[in-house]
Amino acid sequence: WLFFKTSIPTPTELMPIPKLCLSGKEPVKGATIEMQQIELPPNMSLWPSFHNGVAAGLKISPNARDVDSTWIVYNKPKGQEDVSTEHAGFLMGLGLNGHLKTLSFMSIYEYLVKCEEMTSVGLLLGISATHRGTMDTTTTKLLSVHIEALLPTTALELDIPQNIQVASLMGIGFLYQGSAKRHIAEVLLQEVGRPPGPEMENSVERESYALTAGLALGLVTLGLGESPAGLLDLQIPDTLHYYMVGGNKRQLSGSQKEKYKLPSFQVREGDNVNIDVTAPGATLALGLMFFNTGNRAVAEWMNPPNTHYLLDLVRPDLLMLRTIARGLILWSDIRSDADWLFGQFPSNFKIDLERPYYWGDKYETSVDYESEAQAWCNVIAGASFCMGLKYAGSENQEAFKTLHKALKTFIGFQSKHV
Repeated sequence: WLFFKTSIPTPTELMPIPKLCLSGKEPVKGATIEMQQIELPPNMSLWPSFHNGVAAGLKISPNARDVDSTWIVYNKPKGQEDVSTEHAGFLMGLGLNGHLKTLSFMSIYEYLVKCEEMTSVGLLLGISATHRGTMDTTTTKLLSVHIEALLPTTALELDIPQNIQVASLMGIGFLYQGSAKRHIAEVLLQEVGRPPGPEMENSVERESYALTAGLALGLVTLGLGESPAGLLDLQIPDTLHYYMVGGNKRQLSGSQKEKYKLPSFQVREGDNVNIDVTAPGATLALGLMFFNTGNRAVAEWMNPPNTHYLLDLVRPDLLMLRTIARGLILWSDIRSDADWLFGQFPSNFKIDLERPYYWGDKYETSVDYESEAQAWCNVIAGASFCMGLKYAGSENQEAFKTLHKALKTFIGFQSKHV
């Protein structure tokens, strides 16, 4: 971020991408540890290399005039896989700064036809970000090829990698941001709750797909709440709430009805909706849809449980997402003081959280203090995220002190064994 939008590239020179430092230091003796000296999972440097490329792309100023199709292709590397991954991130960074509008259709084709997964992900996200909110027809066609739900039923089925499907789905959200386009919103709503189906590929990494569908739906309806008359009959808020809290499965409709009439041969889900898959996307979709609307009724859906029994029914990480969604909805209510931050968790749990780890008669042995601590941490983390988001770049000293206090509190838990 130190060099964000500061660079003006020269048309005859390549854009340098700094080498990613993968060495570390041992905290006690200060010895340098190289990656070759330790056991590593495969592709460990894949996403770090990608984001290193994104950072290089973000350095380029939006006012740079010489960033055209020829120069972008000129920067295309030849050879090592890590370099290609960095270039994929570089394409995304260029798109975030609006520079992919100049990329020719033929160049886009040459990038995509090689079927390099990371390059396709970076390019599709970058192009979508460049055309954000425009509903550009050409970009819509480009993304729809990679999203089965947007293709006609008679279309030829393509073997699209999961990451490219997810990137294209997110791209649709960028492209139709704030448009409340009915067909797009309806498809994305169905994709949040897409069942696994009989094919094995529909059972792989469903969580990331459902989460992305929720984020994309939230962008399409960003800040509009229930105002778009053309979406009222879809009952989007009620359906998202159903995906968030669960319930009996509903009858499938539209294109899903025929395709998913058979159950999955890989996943057994029972008669209830699988909120482990649907809840994250549905929660954030509601937060984005009602962003800054002050809708108290929807915000109450996001309140953390106020009893021990109800607390045990919600995963701690989902409480963090609910807190973030609540902050987005009640955006104007976010304050920079510690009372607001720590007041997001129900007060009747605080005394339980601070009790020592002791099983004597003085304390309730039926209370799971560890789950309470996890819930508290996730709620405060979500509230901290909202505060940081609202006061980003403001140099608000009170917000800084409050967030610093929260950080010290979290670090202090290591010695308290909470």
